[in-house]
Amino acid sequence: MNNPLSINDSWQLLFERHAIIDHVAQYGSFEINARQINTVREARLMAKFDESHSLPQIFRSHNLSILPISRGSYTIGPYTTFQALDYANHDTPLHPIRIPALDTLQSHDIHSEAEALLFLRNSGVWAEICGSSDVYATLQGRRASGHFQFTIARTTPPRQATITVENAQIEIDAGYETPTQVFLCEAKNRPVSELNIRQLYYPYRFAQTLTSKPIIPISVIYSNYTFFVTRFTVNDPHDFNSLTVSKRYAYTIDTTPFTINDLAQIWHQTQPAAVTAYNDIPFPQADNLLLVIHLVKKIARAPLTTSAITEFLGYDKRQADYYANAGRWLGLLDAHKQITRQGSQFTQATPHHQKTQLIAALFATPFFYEIAGVWLTQHTLPSKDFIFTQMQSHPQLGAYNHTTQRRRANTVYGWLRWVNQQLHD
Repeated sequence: MNNPLSINDSWQLLFERHAIIDHVAQYGSFEINARQINTVREARLMAKFDESHSLPQIFRSHNLSILPISRGSYTIGPYTTFQALDYANHDTPLHPIRIPALDTLQSHDIHSEAEALLFLRNSGVWAEICGSSDVYATLQGRRASGHFQFTIARTTPPRQATITVENAQIEIDAGYETPTQVFLCEAKNRPVSELNIRQLYYPYRFAQTLTSKPIIPISVIYSNYTFFVTRFTVNDPHDFNSLTVSKRYAYTIDTTPFTINDLAQIWHQTQPAAVTAYNDIPFPQADNLLLVIHLVKKIARAPLTTSAITEFLGYDKRQADYYANAGRWLGLLDAHKQITRQGSQFTQATPHHQKTQLIAALFATPFFYEIAGVWLTQHTLPSKDFIFTQMQSHPQLGAYNHTTQRRRANTVYGWLRWVNQQLHD
């Protein structure tokens, strides 16, 4: 039996078969149905993309996106369908949370969105998020969206389009109701950096048919024992792109206090490796440290080929290599992108020891050790500009051009922001 085409190749074939680029250029959009998609690969798998970088190459090359408009049809056009979450780039403090000792729900064994939401619910924090102690779980699972229209931003003129939806399939990860409001949750158990707006907006329009109470969309990201919760406001119910962030929350399952003094102790106890130890390992260019951790834990469960790593991360091969090499830089993966002994020890440790081991591994690298020393001496997290300046005179980094140094500086800053966020009493 022949192997099925990849999603990239399947969409390339469909675009050629139906002249989709020409049709969009002439008419502004193209409608395709599930029957047409199923001729190359199952439609359900071909139209679900959580982040813009996971869109097929032909979509990204032409600034196109895809939206369901009925149970069996989709519209393709230059639509703005993703919104940055930026949970890794803000200073929301981490608050430790716990649940009662349970045999059937444990913090070290959360592998799905449903389990993550159960843990969050049993922790009692929904009272804080929803602003009420009377919070009831009311919605979950697949529904038909009903009939509605909306405007959506386009990346090419005309700058707006009107789309009509008729009973598209939607999925609600969790819905909660208080005496005064309804909250709709879209959950991910991996560190995505963007919201596919449809995953909250379509359930929002569906919920409007059920209640006259204000409806609050919420994104929940669970990754590495940490919950990032973003609460949105819908400024115009008929505008797909009108979601704005109203409140952020961050919670950690690690209840062991971790202070700046603990951080300083790790730094003082660390002996950085020689610069030459990293001569054959590219300096990290992988801004989201949580995604590096996510990849390492996946490989620890089962070895992955290079192509499997690329598919798992949803990036192109070059970006996937950056994240695999970042794991290697930290000593968690080897040159063949498989788990090391240190990596196995890391993934098997408790949440608190994972944190301290990762920070120790980070500080053991010469450049991070130097920057962390400045941070601890001046009691202020170094800026991206300072990190960039320090790179120019560093033995390994000075040979890079300024554009590359800036990208690496973004990674250093992002990783140190993660370390800073772990501090709590």
